[in-house]
Amino acid sequence: MEVEEAVSNALEEFSSFKKMMGIEIIQTSNVRISDVMDMYFNLLPPFSLKKKSEFPDAISLLAIDKEYKNKQALVISGDNDWGDFFENKDNFSFYKSISELLDELITKENSLVLIFKEQINTELASTKELIKDGLLEKPLSIYLNGQQIEIHQDTIEKIEVENINIVNIEKTYSGKQRNFSYTRCEVSFDISLTVKLRVDRLNKNISNNHVFQTFSLDTTAWLSYRVEEFENSILLIGVTFAGLSHDTWYVD
Repeated sequence: MEVEEAVSNALEEFSSFKKMMGIEIIQTSNVRISDVMDMYFNLLPPFSLKKKSEFPDAISLLAIDKEYKNKQALVISGDNDWGDFFENKDNFSFYKSISELLDELITKENSLVLIFKEQINTELASTKELIKDGLLEKPLSIYLNGQQIEIHQDTIEKIEVENINIVNIEKTYSGKQRNFSYTRCEVSFDISLTVKLRVDRLNKNISNNHVFQTFSLDTTAWLSYRVEEFENSILLIGVTFAGLSHDTWYVD
């Protein structure tokens, strides 16, 4: 396939996707350069002493702010600077991920979800072991300077859970009184893995054998819980590993 044909097909698919999802492209033509420069010189988000090259983000943020000035809007971004920008804007609600948004919506729907999350937190030690076992159901690897290193169970030193979000609940009704019952809950865990890998084989300049380097790797794991609710209480009766957001990392 020629490059021109590939580009044309990609643009056509993107156009179809926008139409199907009702996506609106916000124009930046109404953003004033003076507003951007004011943010820059006053170190307003997304600018800071350490981040002085955030002009594309600044233009995008101002365009969104102007477009939805008198409307309620949800903003989803993993960029903390975006969160700082929208922090004091009452008409915007900021979320770091779709999982975080879904968790809030589901929690508002049923207060017992909070009890469910508390139970998950009390069992984090066993949950981490389940995630560790599930991580290695498929090969994991890290590319260091273009060279692949496989990650094995004995190289994972620590798993830290940073965020827990309930992203989906399937409901059924049971019993003579049609008591409400959860059949399955999908929960996402934003995790940080600490792995210790041997790197001496990758660098000819390292003369010593068995040289190790520690890496911190971020990913999201999903667990599927079998849950039942009865008389305002929740019972966890089973959990399985459901997947991983990505299984390959690239580091310099």
